[in-house]
Amino acid sequence: MTKIIVKVALAILVSYLFIAAPFDAANKMAMGIKNQPIITNFWLILMMLPAPVITFVVAVRNR
Repeated sequence: MTKIIVKVALAILVSYLFIAAPFDAANKMAMGIKNQPIITNFWLILMMLPAPVITFVVAVRNR
């Protein structure tokens, strides 16, 4: 049981590391386009989507 929890936590951490980098880049890009926050929100949503999927797949695979 604790193994699964640790693996899920690790998967969340890894997936968020993959999300933080592209979002940071998108945020820097949007800084040049101050009047269009929709782009950043779109990228944020887009980058956030794979995180729960990755965690779920990893949790199921390592069950």
